Amino acid sequence: MTALVTILTLTFSGISSTRASLNQMIAIELAREGIEVARGVRDSNWLRDVDWQDGLIKSGGDNTAIPVFSPEQNVWTIDFQVNSISDSTARVFQRSNGLYLQSTETVSNTVATPFSRLLHIELKRIPSMAGEKLVVASRVRWQEKGRFRQVEVVQELFDWK
Repeated sequence: MTALVTILTLTFSGISSTRASLNQMIAIELAREGIEVARGVRDSNWLRDVDWQDGLIKSGGDNTAIPVFSPEQNVWTIDFQVNSISDSTARVFQRSNGLYLQSTETVSNTVATPFSRLLHIELKRIPSMAGEKLVVASRVRWQEKGRFRQVEVVQELFDWK
């Protein structure tokens, strides 16, 4: 009987650890995706021959946002309406085809995930180069076993074109 209890305990512990690892892996990928969206917006600005910061910073000091993907238009944008990772619009949803997405509007055929994502984009001067850089932090938070977990990926973007 003791052996059976031990085996069941180890099995359930292993399942729990696997679920925690899966959630952390998804969170890391969502955070990396947030950085890639910001980089993609910068690169698209270069191709369109517009200011490299266009769509990445907003006047008035609002530097929190979410990356929004429009499957219909197949385009990423950055939406500055969200101010906190606890806002309901910071929630990440998943479509039936497995695609994760965020939107400030209701999206049909999606299910809410335990993940929320927020970008923090800050413009910083580089005195030694007489230039500027954007520091992009992509934070993903989720709740697991009654505790909040969080990962953050930070990347500096430059106008090096």
